[in-house]
Amino acid sequence: MTISLLPVFLLAACTGTPDAPPTASPAPPAEPEPVDVTGWEGFFEWSRVEQPWLEERRLPFDALPIRLASARVGKLVIAGGAREAPEDELEDMRNAACLFDANRAWNEDRCRGLEERVCEDGTCRYEHFGNCSGLLAGDGWFITAAHCTAGLEADVSLAQASAILVPGADGRPAKRLELLSIKAGKHDWDHHWVALDDADPVDVAAVRVDDGALAPFPRAPLPAVGEPLFILGYPRVHGRTLDVLEAEDYRLVAGTPTVSFGRLADDNPSDAPLCNPDGNQEHWALISTCPRGTVGEGDEQSWTGPISNSPFLATYDSCNGYSGAPVFDAAGRWVGVNYTLASDTNPQDAFVEHARMVATPVDKAIQRLDIPLGGQSE
Repeated sequence: MTISLLPVFLLAACTGTPDAPPTASPAPPAEPEPVDVTGWEGFFEWSRVEQPWLEERRLPFDALPIRLASARVGKLVIAGGAREAPEDELEDMRNAACLFDANRAWNEDRCRGLEERVCEDGTCRYEHFGNCSGLLAGDGWFITAAHCTAGLEADVSLAQASAILVPGADGRPAKRLELLSIKAGKHDWDHHWVALDDADPVDVAAVRVDDGALAPFPRAPLPAVGEPLFILGYPRVHGRTLDVLEAEDYRLVAGTPTVSFGRLADDNPSDAPLCNPDGNQEHWALISTCPRGTVGEGDEQSWTGPISNSPFLATYDSCNGYSGAPVFDAAGRWVGVNYTLASDTNPQDAFVEHARMVATPVDKAIQRLDIPLGGQSE
Protein backbone atom coordinates (compact mmCIF):
# COMPACT_ATOMS: atom_id res chain seq x y z
CA MET A 1 0.00 0.00 0.00
CA THR A 2 1.15 3.52 -0.60
CA ILE A 3 -0.12 6.70 0.90
CA SER A 4 0.06 10.42 0.15
CA LEU A 5 0.98 11.96 3.47
CA LEU A 6 -0.38 15.30 4.56
CA PRO A 7 2.67 17.55 5.03
CA VAL A 8 3.24 19.17 8.39
CA PHE A 9 4.26 22.80 8.05
CA LEU A 10 5.93 24.73 10.86
CA LEU A 11 5.37 28.46 10.65
CA ALA A 12 8.17 30.70 11.94
CA ALA A 13 7.57 34.40 12.67
CA CYS A 14 10.12 36.76 11.14
CA THR A 15 10.73 40.28 12.44
CA GLY A 16 12.94 42.97 10.91
CA THR A 17 16.01 44.47 12.58
CA PRO A 18 15.09 47.96 14.00
CA ASP A 19 18.44 49.67 13.21
CA ALA A 20 18.91 48.17 9.71
CA PRO A 21 19.28 50.75 6.90
CA PRO A 22 16.13 51.20 4.78
CA THR A 23 17.81 49.72 1.72
CA ALA A 24 19.01 46.56 3.47
CA SER A 25 17.63 43.29 2.16
CA PRO A 26 15.55 41.39 4.69
CA ALA A 27 17.25 38.42 6.26
CA PRO A 28 16.02 35.09 4.93
CA PRO A 29 13.61 33.33 7.28
CA ALA A 30 15.15 30.71 9.48
CA GLU A 31 14.59 27.12 8.44
CA PRO A 32 12.16 25.42 10.81
CA GLU A 33 13.49 22.57 12.87
CA PRO A 34 12.17 19.27 11.48
CA VAL A 35 9.76 17.39 13.71
CA ASP A 36 11.25 14.09 14.88
CA VAL A 37 8.93 11.24 13.87
CA THR A 38 11.40 8.45 14.47
CA GLY A 39 10.18 4.87 14.48
CA TRP A 40 12.17 2.08 16.08
CA GLU A 41 12.31 -1.36 14.52
CA GLY A 42 11.29 -4.29 16.65
CA PHE A 43 8.64 -6.14 18.62
CA PHE A 44 9.86 -6.58 22.18
CA GLU A 45 8.57 -8.95 24.88
CA TRP A 46 6.85 -7.11 27.68
CA SER A 47 9.14 -8.76 30.25
CA ARG A 48 12.20 -7.07 28.73
CA VAL A 49 10.90 -3.54 29.11
CA GLU A 50 12.67 -2.36 32.26
CA GLN A 51 14.01 1.15 32.81
CA PRO A 52 17.73 0.36 32.23
CA TRP A 53 16.80 -1.43 28.99
CA LEU A 54 14.84 1.58 27.72
CA GLU A 55 17.63 3.98 28.66
CA GLU A 56 20.29 1.82 27.01
CA ARG A 57 18.31 1.92 23.76
CA ARG A 58 17.70 5.68 24.17
CA LEU A 59 13.96 5.18 23.96
CA PRO A 60 12.04 8.17 25.42
CA PHE A 61 9.69 6.07 27.55
CA ASP A 62 9.32 4.98 31.16
CA ALA A 63 8.79 1.32 32.00
CA LEU A 64 5.94 1.73 34.51
CA PRO A 65 3.25 3.04 32.09
CA ILE A 66 4.06 0.24 29.65
CA ARG A 67 3.85 -2.40 32.38
CA LEU A 68 0.53 -1.05 33.70
CA ALA A 69 -1.03 -0.86 30.24
CA SER A 70 0.06 -4.36 29.25
CA ALA A 71 -2.21 -5.97 31.88
CA ARG A 72 -5.27 -4.82 29.91
CA VAL A 73 -4.15 -5.75 26.37
CA GLY A 74 -5.80 -8.95 25.20
CA LYS A 75 -5.42 -11.25 22.22
CA LEU A 76 -8.48 -11.83 20.05
CA VAL A 77 -8.28 -15.43 18.81
CA ILE A 78 -10.26 -15.55 15.55
CA ALA A 79 -11.72 -18.82 14.27
CA GLY A 80 -11.47 -18.80 10.48
CA GLY A 81 -13.01 -22.18 9.63
CA ALA A 82 -11.60 -24.93 7.43
CA ARG A 83 -8.86 -24.05 4.94
CA GLU A 84 -6.30 -25.74 2.72
CA ALA A 85 -2.55 -25.09 2.46
CA PRO A 86 0.68 -26.93 1.54
CA GLU A 87 1.84 -29.30 4.26
CA ASP A 88 5.36 -27.85 4.50
CA GLU A 89 3.93 -24.36 4.99
CA LEU A 90 1.73 -25.55 7.84
CA GLU A 91 4.64 -27.38 9.45
CA ASP A 92 6.70 -24.18 9.37
CA MET A 93 3.83 -22.37 11.09
CA ARG A 94 3.64 -25.06 13.75
CA ASN A 95 7.39 -24.92 14.38
CA ALA A 96 7.25 -21.13 14.75
CA ALA A 97 4.45 -21.03 17.30
CA CYS A 98 4.01 -24.38 19.05
CA LEU A 99 7.32 -25.96 20.05
CA PHE A 100 7.79 -24.26 23.42
CA ASP A 101 5.22 -24.22 26.22
CA ALA A 102 5.33 -20.45 26.77
CA ASN A 103 4.72 -19.77 23.08
CA ARG A 104 2.10 -22.48 22.70
CA ALA A 105 0.13 -21.03 25.60
CA TRP A 106 -0.70 -18.03 23.41
CA ASN A 107 -1.24 -20.13 20.26
CA GLU A 108 -3.10 -23.20 21.54
CA ASP A 109 -6.05 -22.84 19.13
CA ARG A 110 -3.78 -22.39 16.13
CA CYS A 111 -1.50 -25.24 17.22
CA ARG A 112 -4.40 -27.61 17.65
CA GLY A 113 -5.72 -26.77 14.19
CA LEU A 114 -2.29 -27.27 12.62
CA GLU A 115 -1.66 -30.56 14.38
CA GLU A 116 -5.04 -32.05 13.53
CA ARG A 117 -4.66 -31.32 9.83
CA VAL A 118 -5.60 -33.98 7.28
CA CYS A 119 -3.17 -34.21 4.35
CA GLU A 120 -3.10 -35.82 0.94
CA ASP A 121 -0.42 -35.42 -1.75
CA GLY A 122 1.25 -32.54 0.12
CA THR A 123 -1.92 -30.47 0.61
CA CYS A 124 -3.69 -30.30 3.96
CA ARG A 125 -7.10 -29.32 5.21
CA TYR A 126 -7.03 -27.74 8.66
CA GLU A 127 -8.95 -25.43 11.01
CA HIS A 128 -7.51 -21.95 10.74
CA PHE A 129 -7.15 -19.52 13.65
CA GLY A 130 -5.90 -15.96 13.18
CA ASN A 131 -5.57 -13.21 15.72
CA CYS A 132 -5.89 -9.52 16.35
CA SER A 133 -5.18 -7.38 19.41
CA GLY A 134 -7.29 -5.12 21.56
CA LEU A 135 -7.84 -3.38 24.88
CA LEU A 136 -10.03 -4.36 27.81
CA ALA A 137 -11.39 -0.83 27.92
CA GLY A 138 -13.58 -1.38 30.98
CA ASP A 139 -17.32 -1.55 31.65
CA GLY A 140 -17.44 -4.94 29.90
CA TRP A 141 -16.00 -3.86 26.52
CA PHE A 142 -13.02 -5.09 24.52
CA ILE A 143 -12.07 -2.63 21.75
CA THR A 144 -10.41 -3.86 18.56
CA ALA A 145 -10.57 -3.28 14.78
CA ALA A 146 -13.82 -3.91 12.90
CA HIS A 147 -12.13 -5.95 10.17
CA CYS A 148 -11.04 -8.41 12.88
CA THR A 149 -14.67 -9.18 13.72
CA ALA A 150 -16.25 -9.07 10.23
CA GLY A 151 -16.25 -12.87 9.77
CA LEU A 152 -17.40 -13.42 13.35
CA GLU A 153 -20.43 -11.18 12.89
CA ALA A 154 -21.36 -13.12 9.76
CA ASP A 155 -21.00 -16.61 11.31
CA VAL A 156 -22.18 -17.27 14.86
CA SER A 157 -20.36 -20.63 14.98
CA LEU A 158 -17.04 -18.90 14.30
CA ALA A 159 -17.75 -16.32 17.02
CA GLN A 160 -18.48 -19.15 19.47
CA ALA A 161 -15.15 -20.83 18.60
CA SER A 162 -13.25 -17.56 19.08
CA ALA A 163 -12.11 -16.03 22.36
CA ILE A 164 -10.13 -13.25 24.03
CA LEU A 165 -7.01 -14.25 25.94
CA VAL A 166 -6.20 -12.04 28.92
CA PRO A 167 -2.53 -11.81 30.01
CA GLY A 168 -1.45 -12.96 33.44
CA ALA A 169 1.39 -11.88 35.70
CA ASP A 170 3.58 -14.78 34.54
CA GLY A 171 3.47 -13.71 30.88
CA ARG A 172 0.97 -16.41 29.90
CA PRO A 173 -2.79 -16.20 29.38
CA ALA A 174 -4.64 -15.95 32.68
CA LYS A 175 -8.22 -16.02 31.35
CA ARG A 176 -10.17 -16.96 28.25
CA LEU A 177 -13.17 -14.68 27.69
CA GLU A 178 -16.20 -15.55 25.61
CA LEU A 179 -17.38 -13.12 22.92
CA LEU A 180 -20.88 -12.19 24.13
CA SER A 181 -21.78 -9.75 21.32
CA ILE A 182 -20.10 -7.55 18.72
CA LYS A 183 -20.77 -3.95 17.73
CA ALA A 184 -18.80 -2.66 14.72
CA GLY A 185 -18.16 0.82 13.35
CA LYS A 186 -17.82 -0.45 9.76
CA HIS A 187 -19.69 -3.17 7.88
CA ASP A 188 -18.91 -2.98 4.15
CA TRP A 189 -16.02 -5.38 3.38
CA ASP A 190 -17.09 -6.34 -0.15
CA HIS A 191 -15.28 -3.62 -2.10
CA HIS A 192 -11.57 -4.08 -1.36
CA TRP A 193 -12.13 -2.53 2.07
CA VAL A 194 -13.68 0.56 0.45
CA ALA A 195 -16.94 1.48 2.23
CA LEU A 196 -19.72 2.41 -0.19
CA ASP A 197 -22.60 1.52 2.11
CA ASP A 198 -21.39 3.05 5.40
CA ALA A 199 -22.16 6.72 6.00
CA ASP A 200 -19.37 6.99 8.60
CA PRO A 201 -17.05 3.98 8.24
CA VAL A 202 -14.58 3.66 11.11
CA ASP A 203 -12.53 0.48 11.44
CA VAL A 204 -13.22 -0.14 15.13
CA ALA A 205 -15.34 -2.70 16.96
CA ALA A 206 -16.52 -3.31 20.52
CA VAL A 207 -16.86 -6.86 21.83
CA ARG A 208 -19.04 -7.39 24.87
CA VAL A 209 -17.24 -9.53 27.48
CA ASP A 210 -17.43 -10.45 31.13
CA ASP A 211 -14.34 -8.56 32.25
CA GLY A 212 -14.96 -8.76 35.99
CA ALA A 213 -16.21 -5.15 36.22
CA LEU A 214 -12.99 -3.43 35.16
CA ALA A 215 -12.91 0.34 35.51
CA PRO A 216 -12.61 2.42 32.31
CA PHE A 217 -9.02 2.63 31.08
CA PRO A 218 -7.60 6.20 31.18
CA ARG A 219 -7.71 7.82 27.76
CA ALA A 220 -6.38 11.06 26.32
CA PRO A 221 -6.42 13.16 23.14
CA LEU A 222 -3.55 12.77 20.70
CA PRO A 223 -0.28 14.38 21.80
CA ALA A 224 1.61 16.82 19.57
CA VAL A 225 3.18 15.65 16.33
CA GLY A 226 6.59 14.15 17.12
CA GLU A 227 5.63 13.03 20.62
CA PRO A 228 6.36 9.39 21.58
CA LEU A 229 3.76 6.63 21.25
CA PHE A 230 3.88 2.93 22.05
CA ILE A 231 1.64 0.07 20.95
CA LEU A 232 0.97 -3.26 22.64
CA GLY A 233 -0.30 -6.38 20.92
CA TYR A 234 0.28 -9.81 19.41
CA PRO A 235 1.97 -9.54 15.98
CA ARG A 236 2.18 -12.46 13.52
CA VAL A 237 5.21 -11.43 11.47
CA HIS A 238 6.96 -14.38 9.80
CA GLY A 239 9.32 -13.06 7.13
CA ARG A 240 12.01 -11.11 8.96
CA THR A 241 15.33 -12.89 8.83
CA LEU A 242 17.30 -14.07 11.85
CA ASP A 243 20.21 -11.76 11.12
CA VAL A 244 17.89 -8.74 11.21
CA LEU A 245 16.29 -9.89 14.45
CA GLU A 246 19.70 -10.36 16.06
CA ALA A 247 21.07 -7.05 14.78
CA GLU A 248 18.11 -5.14 16.21
CA ASP A 249 18.13 -7.24 19.41
CA TYR A 250 14.55 -8.42 19.38
CA ARG A 251 13.03 -11.86 19.39
CA LEU A 252 9.67 -12.51 17.84
CA VAL A 253 7.37 -15.50 18.19
CA ALA A 254 4.13 -15.21 16.22
CA GLY A 255 1.10 -14.36 18.33
CA THR A 256 2.87 -13.63 21.61
CA PRO A 257 2.68 -10.31 23.53
CA THR A 258 5.00 -7.51 22.44
CA VAL A 259 5.50 -3.74 22.44
CA SER A 260 6.83 -1.46 19.72
CA PHE A 261 7.77 2.21 19.81
CA GLY A 262 7.32 5.26 17.58
CA ARG A 263 6.00 8.79 17.40
CA LEU A 264 2.94 10.65 16.18
CA ALA A 265 3.67 11.53 12.55
CA ASP A 266 0.45 13.29 11.47
CA ASP A 267 -2.57 14.14 13.61
CA ASN A 268 -4.68 14.74 10.45
CA PRO A 269 -5.95 18.22 11.43
CA SER A 270 -8.32 18.37 8.43
CA ASP A 271 -9.97 15.10 9.59
CA ALA A 272 -9.54 13.53 6.15
CA PRO A 273 -10.45 9.86 5.64
CA LEU A 274 -8.04 7.19 4.51
CA CYS A 275 -9.29 6.95 0.93
CA ASN A 276 -8.90 4.85 -2.17
CA PRO A 277 -9.09 7.62 -4.81
CA ASP A 278 -8.78 5.68 -8.09
CA GLY A 279 -9.82 2.05 -7.58
CA ASN A 280 -6.25 0.75 -7.34
CA GLN A 281 -6.06 -1.04 -4.02
CA GLU A 282 -2.41 0.03 -3.60
CA HIS A 283 -3.27 3.73 -3.81
CA TRP A 284 -4.42 4.83 -0.39
CA ALA A 285 -4.28 8.50 0.56
CA LEU A 286 -5.60 11.06 3.03
CA ILE A 287 -8.06 13.11 0.95
CA SER A 288 -10.57 15.52 2.48
CA THR A 289 -13.18 14.90 -0.21
CA CYS A 290 -13.00 11.19 -0.92
CA PRO A 291 -14.78 10.09 -4.14
CA ARG A 292 -17.21 7.17 -3.88
CA GLY A 293 -18.04 5.04 -6.86
CA THR A 294 -17.24 2.24 -9.25
CA VAL A 295 -14.52 2.27 -11.90
CA GLY A 296 -13.77 -0.25 -14.63
CA GLU A 297 -15.95 -3.05 -15.93
CA GLY A 298 -16.18 -6.84 -15.62
CA ASP A 299 -13.07 -8.41 -14.13
CA GLU A 300 -11.47 -4.95 -14.05
CA GLN A 301 -14.18 -3.47 -11.84
CA SER A 302 -13.04 -1.82 -8.63
CA TRP A 303 -14.22 0.87 -6.23
CA THR A 304 -13.25 4.28 -4.94
CA GLY A 305 -14.19 5.48 -1.48
CA PRO A 306 -13.15 5.80 2.16
CA ILE A 307 -11.33 2.97 3.89
CA SER A 308 -11.97 4.46 7.33
CA ASN A 309 -12.69 7.95 8.60
CA SER A 310 -10.65 10.18 10.93
CA PRO A 311 -7.30 8.35 11.15
CA PHE A 312 -3.97 9.57 12.46
CA LEU A 313 -0.52 8.40 11.32
CA ALA A 314 2.32 7.03 13.44
CA THR A 315 5.74 5.40 13.03
CA TYR A 316 5.78 2.42 15.41
CA ASP A 317 6.68 -0.95 13.90
CA SER A 318 3.54 -2.86 12.93
CA CYS A 319 2.38 -5.91 11.01
CA ASN A 320 -0.36 -8.57 10.92
CA GLY A 321 -1.81 -9.27 14.36
CA TYR A 322 -1.47 -5.67 15.53
CA SER A 323 -4.86 -4.82 14.01
CA GLY A 324 -7.00 -3.49 16.83
CA ALA A 325 -4.01 -2.98 19.11
CA PRO A 326 -4.27 -0.04 21.51
CA VAL A 327 -1.95 2.92 20.99
CA PHE A 328 -0.74 4.80 24.07
CA ASP A 329 1.00 8.10 24.73
CA ALA A 330 4.22 8.13 26.75
CA ALA A 331 2.23 8.44 30.00
CA GLY A 332 0.40 5.19 29.22
CA ARG A 333 -2.95 6.78 28.39
CA TRP A 334 -5.02 5.23 25.60
CA VAL A 335 -5.07 7.48 22.51
CA GLY A 336 -5.94 5.26 19.54
CA VAL A 337 -6.93 1.96 17.92
CA ASN A 338 -4.49 0.64 15.31
CA TYR A 339 -5.99 -0.85 12.14
CA THR A 340 -3.63 -0.81 9.14
CA LEU A 341 -0.47 0.65 7.63
CA ALA A 342 0.45 2.39 4.41
CA SER A 343 3.70 1.28 2.81
CA ASP A 344 5.17 0.29 -0.54
CA THR A 345 7.16 -2.52 1.12
CA ASN A 346 5.82 -5.62 2.86
CA PRO A 347 6.27 -5.06 6.63
CA GLN A 348 6.30 -8.81 7.15
CA ASP A 349 9.70 -8.85 5.42
CA ALA A 350 11.34 -5.69 6.76
CA PHE A 351 10.82 -2.61 8.88
CA VAL A 352 9.88 0.29 6.61
CA GLU A 353 11.15 3.61 7.93
CA HIS A 354 8.95 5.70 5.64
CA ALA A 355 5.79 3.66 6.30
CA ARG A 356 2.94 5.19 8.23
CA MET A 357 0.82 3.20 10.63
CA VAL A 358 -2.85 4.14 10.59
CA ALA A 359 -5.03 4.32 13.70
CA THR A 360 -8.30 5.83 14.91
CA PRO A 361 -8.24 8.41 17.72
CA VAL A 362 -9.85 6.89 20.79
CA ASP A 363 -12.55 9.56 21.16
CA LYS A 364 -13.64 9.01 17.55
CA ALA A 365 -13.70 5.26 18.13
CA ILE A 366 -15.92 5.51 21.23
CA GLN A 367 -18.19 8.05 19.54
CA ARG A 368 -18.64 5.90 16.42
CA LEU A 369 -19.34 2.74 18.43
CA ASP A 370 -21.87 4.57 20.61
CA ILE A 371 -21.19 2.36 23.62
CA PRO A 372 -21.74 3.22 27.30
CA LEU A 373 -18.06 3.35 28.22
CA GLY A 374 -17.43 5.47 31.28
CA GLY A 375 -14.47 7.76 31.79
CA GLN A 376 -13.34 10.46 29.43
CA SER A 377 -10.22 11.81 27.76
CA GLU A 378 -8.11 13.87 30.11
